Amino acid sequence: MLDRYKKTGGFVQLITLLDTCGAQKRDKFLEIIRQEDSRWARVLEAKLIDLNRVLSWNDSALAEVIGVLQEINVAAICSTLDDTQRARIIATIPHQNRRKVEDLIENARPTPGEVTTSINKLVEAVRKLAADGVLRFDKIDPRLHIESDIEERLAQGRAIAGIDDHELMPVGVSAAPNASEEAHLAVVRSLDTFKPSSTSPVDTSDHKAMVQELEKLRKRVTELERANVTLKNELAIAKTKLEQIRRIA
Repeated sequence: MLDRYKKTGGFVQLITLLDTCGAQKRDKFLEIIRQEDSRWARVLEAKLIDLNRVLSWNDSALAEVIGVLQEINVAAICSTLDDTQRARIIATIPHQNRRKVEDLIENARPTPGEVTTSINKLVEAVRKLAADGVLRFDKIDPRLHIESDIEERLAQGRAIAGIDDHELMPVGVSAAPNASEEAHLAVVRSLDTFKPSSTSPVDTSDHKAMVQELEKLRKRVTELERANVTLKNELAIAKTKLEQIRRIA
């Protein structure tokens, strides 16, 4: 599936497709992509746009997006929001159009399909505004920024804008080890290559105790590696939430 998208511009085509297809279809696509190339799947997931992500941006960026939508679409989107979020969107609308949107919110009863269509139009508007240079992802949401050579970067395993390297590693595998991790890996390597000397006699009970101790060390190293991956993932999530809070503030 990925071959057709690995050319220049292919990533943008694929992320645009995933942005606006239904949740179930998107999940199926991502699973197929994950089986072919987990790095592509992780970057695509990180750069997907949804309504909550747009609402996390500053008022100026939000106003740019809402300003290009039709009133009926804005009203349909508002029907899914709480009072605070709805008031924030309405505040971005010019006064001459605000009353019409408020009337539609009050009287219209959009169907789930109409809501989905309206959200898709919002996402499409975001992508177009970014392509036109009106929205600067590198300023408002660095994780969404897509380099012009992203396909080449993915192929060569190079850094991707807004994404930490460890987020792109396969599940259960950490990024480049720090000094502590190097020590753990050294222990693992020494355990794996350890062979008792055949030229010197070894007491059976001592040998058994040593083997048991080595097995405990192997298990401990495995636990530490898993804990390290978990902590890195939690740190990445916390950084993202902190950045969103800062933008809202």
